[in-house]
Amino acid sequence: MKLAACAAALVATLTATPVSADNFQSSGLVGERDVRDFLSAELDLVNGKGEKSSEAREHLERIRRDISTMYTSLPKNAEGKLNHQVVRYALHRFFTRRHGWFIRGLEPNNDTWHGETDPLNPDSHNSSAMKEWVPSFLQDALEQRLGKDGTDLSQLAALASALEDLIQKETRDRVTTAYGMYEFPTHKLLSQAEVDPMILTYFVMVLNSGDFSATNPIEAVTNTQEFVREYTGWNTSKAWLDELKAKHLVAKNERYDFESINRFANKIQEEYYTLNEFECKDLKVTLRNVQGMKPGRVRLSTFYNKGMYSHWDFSEKKEYLRSIGVLDESDTEHPSVIIANYAMARPNCLDSSNLFTICCLNECEEMMGKLESLVGESMASPAQIVKLVALMPSATVEADRKLSQSLVDRLDSIAAQHNGQVPLHGRLFAQWMHHVYPLECPFPHEVSGLTQGEWMQETGSESHKASPEELKDIIASDACAVNWDDPSKPVKCADETTAELPWSDNEELLVRPRALEEESPAVEEAPRRGVVAPLTALLACILAAGGLYLAVTKRSSEVAWKPIGSLTVAGLVLYACGLVDGTLLFLVFAVGLTVAATNRMTTPTNSKAHLSKADMWEAKECV
Repeated sequence: MKLAACAAALVATLTATPVSADNFQSSGLVGERDVRDFLSAELDLVNGKGEKSSEAREHLERIRRDISTMYTSLPKNAEGKLNHQVVRYALHRFFTRRHGWFIRGLEPNNDTWHGETDPLNPDSHNSSAMKEWVPSFLQDALEQRLGKDGTDLSQLAALASALEDLIQKETRDRVTTAYGMYEFPTHKLLSQAEVDPMILTYFVMVLNSGDFSATNPIEAVTNTQEFVREYTGWNTSKAWLDELKAKHLVAKNERYDFESINRFANKIQEEYYTLNEFECKDLKVTLRNVQGMKPGRVRLSTFYNKGMYSHWDFSEKKEYLRSIGVLDESDTEHPSVIIANYAMARPNCLDSSNLFTICCLNECEEMMGKLESLVGESMASPAQIVKLVALMPSATVEADRKLSQSLVDRLDSIAAQHNGQVPLHGRLFAQWMHHVYPLECPFPHEVSGLTQGEWMQETGSESHKASPEELKDIIASDACAVNWDDPSKPVKCADETTAELPWSDNEELLVRPRALEEESPAVEEAPRRGVVAPLTALLACILAAGGLYLAVTKRSSEVAWKPIGSLTVAGLVLYACGLVDGTLLFLVFAVGLTVAATNRMTTPTNSKAHLSKADMWEAKECV
C-alpha cells in the first residue's frame, strides 16, 4: 500500500542496473499459447480427460465447491448458464474474496481485449497490455471452443483454475529469476543459509511491486538490505514472513529443492492479503475517526487536514478521487470521500504481479456471501431480505437489529421496479447495502480503473496529488471542527444538518431477469398470439402449397404468374416463421399483384405458342 510506495523511489534508484540484469518485472510474462494450453488442460479435467495429477483434480474440485454457492445465486440465461458479463463478475468476486486479488481486466466496468502484440513475437504482449488482456482472451477462447450459449459451473471453475495456473506460472518464472540473481542452478539443493537471503529478496520484490533487479548475488543482497532499512513497517512484514515460512517452507534432510521454494513463493502471493489487512484496518480506522455526520464519509477538507498530521498521505486531487469513484459530490460545495470506496481504491493496492493487484478486502463480500447462501436465488422478496440482513453483523454494525423504515421503504421501491422481487446483483441493491453497512459496503460508483500514471497521461496532469497550496485552500474554505483528541466525537461542520446518504434510482443489472422479460410489453403479446400463431402457420402452409401449384401449372401459359407463384411461396413461408409481419406481407403481395395485372394488360391474350420470341422477352422484361 502507501507505506510501500514511500520506499519505491529509493529502490528504483538502487535497482537501476544494466539491461542484462535479472529483473522480476520482465519475468513471468505469459502469451496466448499459455492461456490456450492451461484452459485446454483444465477443460480436459472437467471432462475426465487429461494427464494432470490427482492434486490438480482436487484443486479444481475445491474451486468448484468454493464458487458453487455464488454460481447458484447468479442470474442465468435461457439455457440456465451464465452469460459473458456475469462470468466476469463472478470471477472478479471469487478472487477478491479468496486472496484479495483484483485480476487485471476483470475490474468492474472493464471488458478489455488484449493490446498490441510485438510484431516480432505475435504470441507476446507488451507490459501495459499484459495487465489487461488475459481474462478477456481466456473467456473468448472458452466461447470459441464451447460456443456462446453460456458458461456452466464446471466451466466457470475451469476458467478460475486456468487463471490461477497462469499466476503460478508467473511465480515459477520469478523464482527462477531469483535463482539466477544468486547464481544457483535450479536443480541444486539449497541450505537454510542459502535460501533465507534469496527468499528475502523475493519478498522485497513483492513489496515493491515487482520493481527489483540485480546482476549478481552481492548486488541482490545490497539492494535488499537498502530496501529493508527504508521500508516503514518492516518489522511487522518480516514477522509475518517468518511465521509463513514456519508453516509452509518444508525442508528434506535440511535441504530445500526448487519445488518447495516455488510452493512457498505461491503461498506468499496467496496469503499476502492477511498482512495487507493490518494496513487496511489502520487506514479504515483513521478515516472512521474523522467521519462527519453522514456515516461512512469524510469531508474532503477534513480528509486533507488529516493527511497533514498523519502517516497517511491523504493528498490526491479532487479530480483524481472522482475518477476512481471515491468522491460523494451530492453536496457540490463540500464533497466527501467515501471510506469504503477509498479503502479499496487503486492508490491503496499493491501491484505485485503482472496479472493481478492486491487490494483491501471488500468487507461487504462476507454479508453478500451469507445472503447468497441463504437465499439460493438471484432474486428475493423485500421481507426475506429484511429478515436476513437484520441478523447479520459487521465490524461496525450489531446483529439482531431493526432496520429503519426508510431502509425498508427503499427496498420496497427496488422491488416495485422488478415485479415485487429484488435482484441481488443489481446496482440498486448494492446501493441499499451501502446504506445498511456504510463502512463496509462500497457505494456503486462508476470508476475509470485507471492507475495514477494512466490518469495523469490521459488528463495531462503532472501529478495526481494536490499541491500544498491547493490543500490549504480547500481546508480553509470549509468550516469543520475536528476533535483530534477524542475520535469518538464526529466532525462537526457548520452547514451539515442531516445524516441522510444520497440515493439514486438508476438501476443496472448484469442481465435482465427472465421473470421480468415475461412481464415486459414486448413479450406480453406473445401469449395473445400463442393460439393464433399455429392457425396462421397452417393457413400459410396451405396458401404456400396452392401458390406452388399455380406456379407449376401456369408455368407454360402465364408468364406473369411465374414470379408471383414463387413470391407467394417465399412470402408465406417467411411469415409463418415469424421473419416478416402481416403488414410487410400485404405490401409484398400488393406490389406483386399490381405487376401481374399490368403485365396481363400489356400482353396479348393468345397463347404463348403464337407469340414471337421478341414478344416473350418483352413480356418478361415487363415483369
